[in-house]
Amino acid sequence: MSLSGITHWWIQKNPARFDELHQNLISIRFGKTLIQYITYALLISGIGALFGLFFGFFTQYFVALFSSEMLAFFNVQIDTILLRIVLFLLFPAFWAWIFYRAVLFYPHIERYSRGARITAGLHNVVAFMYAIRKGGAEMLDIFRMISAQTDVYGDIAQEFRHIVRDCDVFGDDLITAVRERALTTASVKCKEFLQDLLSIIEGGGNLTVFLEDRVDRFHEEAVFEQKQFLLFLGMVGEIYITTFIAGPLFLIVIMVVMGMMGASAVFELSAIAYIVLPLGSVLFLVMIDMLAIKDSQIIRVKKEDALPEYKDVRIERKGDEMWFRSQLARYDKIKSLFGWLFDPLRGVMEQPSRILYLSVPLGLISLFPVFLYTPLVYSEAMIHAFDSRVAIAYLIAVVPFVYFYEKRKKELHAIEEKIPEFLDRMAGLNAVGITLTQSIGILSRSNLGVLKTEIRYMERDISWGSTFGEALGRFGDRIHTVFMARAVTLVSVASTMNSNIAEILRIAAKDTKMAITLRRDRFGEMFLYTAVVYLAYFVFLGVLIIISTQFLSVIAEQAGAGSSFGMLSGVGEISLKTINRLLYHICLIQSICSGLVAGFMGEESIYSGLKHGCIMLVLSLLCFYLIF
Repeated sequence: MSLSGITHWWIQKNPARFDELHQNLISIRFGKTLIQYITYALLISGIGALFGLFFGFFTQYFVALFSSEMLAFFNVQIDTILLRIVLFLLFPAFWAWIFYRAVLFYPHIERYSRGARITAGLHNVVAFMYAIRKGGAEMLDIFRMISAQTDVYGDIAQEFRHIVRDCDVFGDDLITAVRERALTTASVKCKEFLQDLLSIIEGGGNLTVFLEDRVDRFHEEAVFEQKQFLLFLGMVGEIYITTFIAGPLFLIVIMVVMGMMGASAVFELSAIAYIVLPLGSVLFLVMIDMLAIKDSQIIRVKKEDALPEYKDVRIERKGDEMWFRSQLARYDKIKSLFGWLFDPLRGVMEQPSRILYLSVPLGLISLFPVFLYTPLVYSEAMIHAFDSRVAIAYLIAVVPFVYFYEKRKKELHAIEEKIPEFLDRMAGLNAVGITLTQSIGILSRSNLGVLKTEIRYMERDISWGSTFGEALGRFGDRIHTVFMARAVTLVSVASTMNSNIAEILRIAAKDTKMAITLRRDRFGEMFLYTAVVYLAYFVFLGVLIIISTQFLSVIAEQAGAGSSFGMLSGVGEISLKTINRLLYHICLIQSICSGLVAGFMGEESIYSGLKHGCIMLVLSLLCFYLIF
């Protein structure tokens, strides 16, 4: 019997226990049947058994190597036969079970994550539906328009894409397709929306009024959900400060005192520096990222390769024009490369990560003198020569990227702040009978701040023969932000339906203004907690400096005066340079970790956390260099 046959027999024994897994696979659109996925899980469990076998072998080798020391220390006897049974039978079975359960649990996690992404983008999609419906489009056409914008609306567009597929390919009517998506979607909020929409369609209600009501309701719910999330972030910030700033500080003081009393504190301080602080910060960042209200991300995709429905269908392209297309694509790549080389500053401003190609090698080069002139023999002198240079190399590699990233972000935010005003003015001009093309010419001569240059580019494109939709599309490609992508998508689609789209423009302006207001409110609320993280770090840094300069120096003087008992008995066993070095490393690591957490909480970006981390790291370096 084949493995798939065994899997089928295993499922048929108790089909009910796999119902939830089957539903999860459908909700995440995994693309495999239940039998295929269970077979895949069994194969992974086999890999887990091999891992357990190798783990048991190395464990037995370790036990055999250090058995005498371990038996003498613990004063126990080990039955070798029982040990081999545990290592070579129970270990493989245990790890096979762990791998199997992990594979089965993955769809549940992915369903939760996908549901959160669908919920986060639902209010923007409903605003789009309301605007287009107000322009006179039918519901199936609206679903078709949204499904074509997967690079802007993400997972919610993929959900609606299945509605279009069921109608166009499988021949279902709209009611049946919507009902099927309501039953299988991963988002509870989307399920409720589709069920309410289904009731309106079946009852013959006014869809425009229904969508308008849902837009207002979702906006209110978005404000409430953000307030709840900000309260959660505030609690997380307080927990982080207490657990990973104040807590380690308390432990460090205790460990230093214990070290002076004869107990070795090197291991505990090393564990705090190199394990507790980094691992704790990573866990907090992962937790915040999992529970955060994420906005949609724009993904650049080629239209012919965007989200294929049938990945196993081979596409054959025929015709002589394909050679010219490939040459044109090659020319575009070469032109983009040479454009970046001839104007590197512009290329870096458009994509700040490009500066890392220069800054990271420079940071590594700055470490070469240490390798050349420092003996690579473990000693406090060698570690002291490396640690500061590593911190400086980190700053050389990261600071240029942080500078250009923050500069680019500031410019994009300034442009996004003007988008609602731009759309409102276009709506006002369109309402009095001026076409969209003419309104661009008028707005190019008005005062719209940082947006004025981009509008002039649009006017130039139109004067050179581009349509309004093409000029607007290039405008969105140059700015390339979530807010701009949504506004451009809505206006482009609406402009092809009707020349009088003043009301649609106002809806787009209102939706963009609401999103910008939510972002501004979050930054204002979390700025206080960012400041608290800074203050807590300053206290942390100050206490460690006092310990290094006052407490340890006095202990060293007393030890040099001949104290060899009582509290100072451990000074001879523990090098004060080692303690100072560990305190120094703790400050450096804490600065980077606290900066990442502060930036991720306050500005929802790990890159902004690099900015705060660099500031704290520079303060740590200055304080320790000025003192020592």
